[in-house]
Amino acid sequence: MKGFLIIFLLYIMNIQNCQNKNSTADNQNEHVSTLLISFISKGSGINYTAKNVFDEYIASFEKKHNVKIQYEEHGWGREGEVDYCIDLSNLKDKEKNIFLSGTYEKLSNQDNVIIEKNGECRHKKN
Repeated sequence: MKGFLIIFLLYIMNIQNCQNKNSTADNQNEHVSTLLISFISKGSGINYTAKNVFDEYIASFEKKHNVKIQYEEHGWGREGEVDYCIDLSNLKDKEKNIFLSGTYEKLSNQDNVIIEKNGECRHKKN
């Protein structure tokens, strides 16, 4: 009986820990006001496949959620390097979380792509 009680308590503690991790991630996303996506090159051009996937994701997200993602593209290199400076301030918290999760899902495992929450747009031309 004591063994069952210990296992049950460990199970409850594990569930609570998982819930805390999820709510912490959501709360962190609520404080993200900008997103900087950099498509970089290391001598052979940018990852155009990843860029196209992201362009398609933005278009489908806007259509599905009936919102406009406010962003600027700034080219800065000889090999097609480009930054996406994305303003998330017009999105509701739930939309922001969905957009950020989808962005990470699409781009986090791609080569030559850097994602920065609250990143400053460095290559903006005046």
